This record gives sequence, C-alpha cells and structure tokens, in this order.
Amino acid sequence: MPVTDERRVPLPPGKTAWPPAATWSEGWWAAWLRGKGWTDPQIIEYLNQRRALTLAVTKGKGKSAEKVVFYTPTPRAVQFHLNPTPNLFFGGAAGGAKSYTARHDAYMRLLTLPGSKLLLLRRKFTELTDNHINDAQREVGRMREAGIPVRYLKDERKVIVERKGQDDAWLRFGHCENEGDEEQYLSSAYEAVYLDEAATFTQKQAMGVQSRLRSTLSDLCMFRCLSNPGGAQTLWLKRFFIDRAVGPEEHEGYVPEEWAFISSKLWDNPYYMDPDGTWSKYARRLQGYGPERARQMLDGDFDVIAGQFFGEFRRDLHVQDLGTVDPEVQWFRCLDWGYNAPGVCYWVACLPDGRLYVAHEYVFRQTIAADVASEIRRQTAMLGCQIRYTAADPAMFNKTGHIGESMAETFARNGVPLKPANHDREIGWQRVRHWLKPAPDGKPWLVISPACGYLVRTLPALVSDEHKPDDVDTEGDDHGADALRYGLMSRPAPTVFSNEKPAPKPGTVGALVAEARAAAGRKRRLGAQAVRRMA
Repeated sequence: MPVTDERRVPLPPGKTAWPPAATWSEGWWAAWLRGKGWTDPQIIEYLNQRRALTLAVTKGKGKSAEKVVFYTPTPRAVQFHLNPTPNLFFGGAAGGAKSYTARHDAYMRLLTLPGSKLLLLRRKFTELTDNHINDAQREVGRMREAGIPVRYLKDERKVIVERKGQDDAWLRFGHCENEGDEEQYLSSAYEAVYLDEAATFTQKQAMGVQSRLRSTLSDLCMFRCLSNPGGAQTLWLKRFFIDRAVGPEEHEGYVPEEWAFISSKLWDNPYYMDPDGTWSKYARRLQGYGPERARQMLDGDFDVIAGQFFGEFRRDLHVQDLGTVDPEVQWFRCLDWGYNAPGVCYWVACLPDGRLYVAHEYVFRQTIAADVASEIRRQTAMLGCQIRYTAADPAMFNKTGHIGESMAETFARNGVPLKPANHDREIGWQRVRHWLKPAPDGKPWLVISPACGYLVRTLPALVSDEHKPDDVDTEGDDHGADALRYGLMSRPAPTVFSNEKPAPKPGTVGALVAEARAAAGRKRRLGAQAVRRMA
C-alpha cells in the first residue's frame, strides 16, 4: 500500500465530515482509500476482494429481499484472509481489529470446509470470555436467526456448523494460563490454530499447538498469531515472524519463507476514525500509557519493550567488534545449564583497561553434559585463550538420588572444572547494571561482540516481573542473561591493569629499600654497611 501521512485522511471535496465507517457505501470506501494514496486500480481490486469475503445472507426474494451483513473486511483484513503463508502474524497497534478479524476468518473456514477443526486460544480465561466468547455468542446468534446452520455449544465452548450428510465443522475456544496447559489441546489435529495476543504465550506453548496442525481435508493448514507488541514473549514473535532469524539450534525445521508478518495499525481501521479524518480521540487515550507503551500501541513498534528491565542497554554502545584480543589477556567463562530450555556459555576477556568483552558464545539444547563440556573445551582451544575459571549455575553442583555424579563433576571429568556462582538474582541484576554503565571515558564497562547473537537479542528484550520489579520476568528468554549474571557476580568491579608500579607506603620495608636504591644510584651511602656503592 502507498506510504502517506497515515494519521490523517483528507475529506473528499465538498464534504465537511466523515460519517461513521459502519454506514459507508463503496463510494465512501473509495474516497477514504484515495485519501490514503491508493490508485484507482488498487481500490477496484480491494472492493472486489471485499465483496468476495463479505459474510452475508439475503433474506426474502425480489423487491422484498433484504441483505443481512455480518462481516466486511478492512483492507488489512483482506490481506490476512488471502495470505497463503502457513505461519502468519497479524499484529501491531491497538485498534487494528485483529481479534474480530481472526474470529470471522474462522467462521468462514467453518462454512466452507465441512469437517474442519479449528482452535482459538487466549492466555487467560477471563480474556477469552471478554474478547471472544461473549462476542461469539452474539455473532452466532445473529447468523443462526438468518438461517445459517451454526450454533454455539456453551458447555464445550465451541462454535459448530452442522450440515446434513457432512461432518460437523467446529471452532473451539480455549486458554493456556500456565506452562503445560497447552497439553490439553494436543490430542486433536487442527486445520487452523489462532493464537490471540500471542505475545502473552511462551514459545513452548505456541510451538506445542502449532505442531498439531495437520489435515486430510485441506492441503494447507494455517497457524495464525495476533498480537500487539509488549508482552513478555514479544521476542520470539519478532524473531520468527518479523526478523525471520531462527537458527537450527532453536528450530531445526524452520523455513523463513513459511513465516510472514502483516502490520495492522490503528490508522488502517476507519471504524475508529474521527469525523475530521484523524484518530485523535482514540490516540489520546493510548498516549496515557506513557511514551514507550504508546509507541507500541499506536505505531506497533516491536523494537520498544514496555517495562524493559535493562534500560541502560544501547545496541550502538554495548555491541561492538573489538577485533583480536591480546593473547596475554586472561579470560573466564560463564555457563547457564539447559537441556530442553537453551543452555549457554560465554567466553569473557578481561581487558587491560578494566572492561569486560563478551567475545564468544555457545548455545546448546538437548545435549548431554559430557558432550557440552567437550564442545566447550574444543571451542576454548580454537580461541586460544587462557581461562582462569568457569562460573556456573549452582544447581549444577547438586546430586540427584544417592548415586551418580553431579553435572559439575561430569564437566570436571571432561576437562571443564566449574566454580559455583553467586545465585542471588536481585544483587546479580544490579551487578549487570553496574557493568552496563559507562566508564569515565564515556564508553561502557561491558562490551558484547556482535557474534554473540543470542545475548544481543535476548538481553534488551527482558522485562520486569509484574510482582517482583527488581527481578526479570522469567517467562522471557533469560538464559543468556543468567549466564552473564553468573559471570559478572564473580567480578565485583573493573580490574585495571597498569605497567606503572605503585609507590610503597612510607615507613614500610619497601619504602626503605626504595630510599636505599635511590641513594646508591646517586653514589651515596645509607649506613656504612647497609648499602653498597653502585658504580
């Protein structure tokens, strides 16, 4: 679509105000799109697609016929309905009609594909009820009154379409408030799954239900995510759908071409537009959330994270390639263990000016301890660095049962001895903040190599815990930050190395020796027998 001043649409010539969008004829729609910079061919294409996707029935015949319209899609909604990408994210600002669009996308699938099974999820039951179930009951009631063979099953929380001689098609409404709740939906296969406010779901929950997409009815199953930015899980959505930067260690079967994003903003929805062609009233309400949240809710900015835990982090300052590190520099490693969740190890150089340089990263998953230790040893040899110690998650020193060895013992047996890190979370996060601060020369004490992509992505994306503001929300991807925290807890403050030797304190043996050497250098004696004359 053309790029214009999207926050204001000029009035058509001779008009003094825009009427409510719910009353618009196609002529008004054409005028609105023209005001947004669309060409006539683009407008004609949209109006044709709009007619084809309108959900309506005609009651009666001849002159007494009455058309009852249940749904007409906005331009962005048309894009959503017609996009064939298997995994699609419809998101951005508030007011983009995402939930409404998704629900009617499901209705149309039910009515056109007999026997189809669809799933729509919200994180909490109260959200599911307020945003979908109550509306679905009203919408289904209207359609049923108009003769459409659809009904709502309250006890099962399902919309069902019944046709004689055909299998029932149904849409199930569900919620996944706690990690693991998604398991209750994994016994069925679905033609489409809708994840509403996907930024509130963990990646594990989302990928769990996405794995249930399979069908004998349709060649193409659909995974549809809908969300504003800002939830604790915004990062994985951005990585999968927007940046499309997912490595095999995270998703072995990831194909970038099978993931796409459609931006939907307030300015794309004329139903919230004021008569003067702006969205000022709605926008003012959103601006009350504060500047960060307003940028998310108004502009759909996924680079702004409300409640960002490390507001000190700046990519342009903290992420730098410092090149080859002097071979005499000492290093330490820091390690956060993970098997099903990601585990991560960092190699940190202690630079002569006191800075720490996180130079290398190893992210692993579903790898046994012995193999992780061997790989850490191999990568250390490749870097050719001198490792003083490895600070690790204290839980790695625990033994389970009465026999066997701890993971720390397994690591040591495989050539990587570990040192238990201080696990105090709140103090540890303060230590991280200390290292993110600038040194007297204005440059930060902590520098991260761009090669440490996992840490660069996840550290700035962490948000505060809603109930413990001095801790991070652990539903976010905090594994890299945990490893860094373990390492920085072992470094209370910058250690600056200098070639200058400090002067000894007066009265000490060192001061007497220095005085004697100075006197001898001037060909003087300090005590007849104490100092020899130096020629």
